[in-house]
Formats: sequence, C-alpha cells, structure tokens
Amino acid sequence: MTVVAPPPHDESELLIREARARQRRRRLFAALVSALAAAAVVVASAVLFRGSRVEPAGGPTPVASLLRCHSADLRLVGRFDGAGTGQVRSTFTFTNVSATRCTLRGWPSMRVVLPSGRAALAQLLRNNGADRPLLHRRVVLRPGGAASFEVLSSDRIGLSRPCPAVREVLVTPPGARVGLRVGFGLDYCGPRFLALAPVVAGRNDHHWL
Repeated sequence: MTVVAPPPHDESELLIREARARQRRRRLFAALVSALAAAAVVVASAVLFRGSRVEPAGGPTPVASLLRCHSADLRLVGRFDGAGTGQVRSTFTFTNVSATRCTLRGWPSMRVVLPSGRAALAQLLRNNGADRPLLHRRVVLRPGGAASFEVLSSDRIGLSRPCPAVREVLVTPPGARVGLRVGFGLDYCGPRFLALAPVVAGRNDHHWL
C-alpha cells in the first residue's frame, strides 16, 4: 500500500490562498455580469421610451402643471367638412401620441404650400358668425386624446380669378416651434379667403358657427 504524505505546511498555506483567490475572482465575475445585465435593461428602456414623458408614480400631474404639447407628441390629420355660403369648411385634428397628458390653447399657425413652392400664411379667425369672440380655453389631451380646429377657405364661386390648388399644409401647434406637414387639398384664393379657428377639445369643431 502506498501512503501519500501530506504537503508541507507552507505548501498548504499556498493552496488555501489560491483557493480563496479563485473564489474572489468568481464573485467579482458574477457581480460584473449582473452589472452588465442591469445596464443593458436601462439602455433598452431608454431606447424604448425615448421622446415620451411618463406620468409620475405618485399620480397624474395637476392640470395647472401640465406642459404644452410638443409637435413630436402629436399626429395631425385633416378632412373636408362641407361647403356653403361661399366657404369650404375643413377640420384638422391633433391626436396625442405620447405617454402622458399635455395641453393646447389658442390658435395654431398654418401655412399652405403653393404649386410655385411659396408658402402662404392663413389668418386667425377671432369671431364667429354672430361676430362674437371665439373662446380659446386650454384643452387637456390625455394619451390618445384629440383636439381640433376649423379652417375656412373659399369655394371660388363669384371670384374672377383662378385659385391655385394646394396639396400640402404646414401646421404648427399653439406654443410649439416645429410644424407638422400633412397632405391636404384646398384652393388658396388669397389671405382674405383662408382663416382658422382656435383649438377646441374633441375631433369635431363647430364652435365657430
């Protein structure tokens, strides 16, 4: 029978130190892997929710503290709404596509892009058909909520000159700086024949009547 002699005392101490060093390296490696995984989750979340503002965990933000809607928060569409008494009515609707509430108040800015490439600015409609001032209260848009404004243009009846057809408009939300382009057809007969009302809540605006 062969008997293996135990290692000398110094060699035993060396083996113990090496074992402890390997254990520390394994712990450091595990901590590094966990840290990298956590960082990857943070980066992925930032990419996923970039450009969206989220309501605080304590509850909805008070209305008085809500920010104005930015152009990036909104989607814009326009539709023909009827004609009569020499005017064509169109409704343009903002939809909040962000993750939180925001507000709109007052008149947007609208420019029409003419066939020549020149842009023409629409006037602001400040009174209704009874010559009363149009109200322009603040509108709160929840995520998915909508606000709209009415645009009045000419139907060309009774005019002695042709009106160039417009195929695109540029609308800047109230208080914003960046315009939203939308394809939309209307006839531009001059600045006196293109006016828009202030923003109201909902997808339909007949408040100017």
